[in-house]
Amino acid sequence: MMVLASSRRPWPRLARASRFTTEVLIAAATALVVGGAAGSHRVFAIGATGALASLWLLVRPHATAVALGLSIPALENLAGGHLGVNLTVTDFLLLLATAAAFGSAIVGADGAIFRALRPVAFPLLQYCAFLLVLLTAHLGRAGAVQTVQRLELVVLPVLAGCYLAMRRADLHVLKAYVVATTAVAAIWHVDHLSLQKNPAGQLMANAIVVLVGFPRLGRLRLLLPVLVYGLFTTESRGAIVACAIGLAVVFLVRGLYSPKQVLAQLAALAAVVVVAFQVMPAGVQTRITSFSAQGGSAAAFTIRVRTDYRHDAIRIADAHPWFGVGVGSYLDGVRELHLTEATDPHNVVLLQAAEGGWPFAASFVVLVLGAVLGLVRLWRSGLGAVAFGLMVSTVAHGMVDVYWVRGTPVLSWLVVGMVCGAAWRERT
Repeated sequence: MMVLASSRRPWPRLARASRFTTEVLIAAATALVVGGAAGSHRVFAIGATGALASLWLLVRPHATAVALGLSIPALENLAGGHLGVNLTVTDFLLLLATAAAFGSAIVGADGAIFRALRPVAFPLLQYCAFLLVLLTAHLGRAGAVQTVQRLELVVLPVLAGCYLAMRRADLHVLKAYVVATTAVAAIWHVDHLSLQKNPAGQLMANAIVVLVGFPRLGRLRLLLPVLVYGLFTTESRGAIVACAIGLAVVFLVRGLYSPKQVLAQLAALAAVVVVAFQVMPAGVQTRITSFSAQGGSAAAFTIRVRTDYRHDAIRIADAHPWFGVGVGSYLDGVRELHLTEATDPHNVVLLQAAEGGWPFAASFVVLVLGAVLGLVRLWRSGLGAVAFGLMVSTVAHGMVDVYWVRGTPVLSWLVVGMVCGAAWRERT
């Protein structure tokens, strides 16, 4: 009987794989038919095909998870900058996952996803409330667009992450993200793929934190040397330091309950870092280890410029201490006071102060600290250490660079939602 039972185990998986393949083939055939029927109407063909793919993804959380993980490193703006909107493939997939979460809650009359997010509800809601207050204080199309974009970078990842974790699809997101980011790291020294070095560096830093902090990705740790090498080749000092800070948090949290394993991982990672640094060209070694503002090097110049940016942001915040100049309108404040031309002060807290006044800066601090403290009681979950490491790493990088870009905060807030969803899943 035992033999018969064990021999039947592969069949359910085979049946699921067959059903999955059938659905893909049907969707592809339908898309081809629609495209052929559309003839020269390219927009209609693309829209119909996209609608069919979206409907399929809505009912397939595991497929959505894989597509989402693969898409995060793809930062190309599909909107082409029109109307000040920044839309990537990740945005559409986050929206789909969020729609699936709401659909599941409505159809099943089950608000579990919202109860699962209670540990981080207050910091999220208070930040959203501040954004809405600023929207009323700075009425206008541009302000509304930028406010929605800001909400999208925090709220949608949290909701999507919680939903996917409750559907046991969180591991698929992380695997796909690590593989896609490793591919970017492998070819970075040949082709930058239209990515700016700082968000690209943080993408790789996040992948390293995920690999080191999540034991269930053990088989993928063979990719660490490629990621570390790629991180160094970006020459993003902010991303490198942020990665080190995130790893320190991960090792600290995990060391509380598995110190021997942490020491072994630390020794192995140190060896990889040393070897990767030694094979770097001398110019790259000099740049990524230079943190002085003195001299005429490019590294020193960027440090001095960031100092000027910070001073400018403080002046704007002092000139508009209560409601700032409006979300996404930092450049207007710069031009009003005739300061250094820049769209971001490369410091996320000071950006909040300039955009929404000092209370808005405090609201962002509450958002980050509240989310971290809300996860303290869930720190023993498999992704708890990763969530802490990613949050600290991305915010640390945001203190010296641009935070509100697609590649930087999305994964950290996505994992926050995953921790909440996984913890609820284990309790029920």
